[in-house]
Amino acid sequence: MAKFIKDDKQPTGTGTIKSVTISKEMAAEVSNKITIPMYFYNVILPQMGSYYDNYPVDFDQKIVVCCPLHDEDTPSCRYYESTNSFYCFGCQKGGDVVQLHRYFAEKMNGTMPDRDEAIAFLYNYFIKGRESESFIQVTQIAQEKLNTDKDIVKFNFYRYNLEQSISFDNTLKQEIKEQLWSLLDNIDLLLSLDKIKAVEAEKLLKDKVKELITFDSNIKKIKYKGD
Repeated sequence: MAKFIKDDKQPTGTGTIKSVTISKEMAAEVSNKITIPMYFYNVILPQMGSYYDNYPVDFDQKIVVCCPLHDEDTPSCRYYESTNSFYCFGCQKGGDVVQLHRYFAEKMNGTMPDRDEAIAFLYNYFIKGRESESFIQVTQIAQEKLNTDKDIVKFNFYRYNLEQSISFDNTLKQEIKEQLWSLLDNIDLLLSLDKIKAVEAEKLLKDKVKELITFDSNIKKIKYKGD
């Protein structure tokens, strides 16, 4: 992908282009030449590729994809070719390609560019072949994190079910419950600091549950034989 020119006047990490005048011609070119699929293939997928492993993006085959603006397991974001627009039935966000970039830049960088800044980015990237370095730098940092949003959502689903089991299983001794709760707290801390992969955290919990339940079962067998 082509490198973009960074505006030194802009704050680092906004992914926007400041102090720019947008002409009607520029806005029209962006609207007429840049499609939603183009933005997905060139901007979203390079940043969130693994998120789409289960439901690959192929607008020639499917017009519904997983929404890049929030985490979901079932695709709910629809592309409308006739209007070159999108709408997500999950988060209720939609609009044209300019609005998509505004939402996506906000998710990745924490700051939503205004419409003129978004048009300038799209014009420079797709039409002039220049890329905003600040946008790429921040999204590269996001890629380097151990866990994706989808990883965390999957882990939290397992964690919730485990916590419910611990709380309502009357066959588990209180000391075992306390050990598992303590482990959950430690893992939560490691995940918040990005010090452990979610898949490793889930395996660690499963192994510990198996170990404690097996140990408790063996103790009960020993006591039963003694009786």
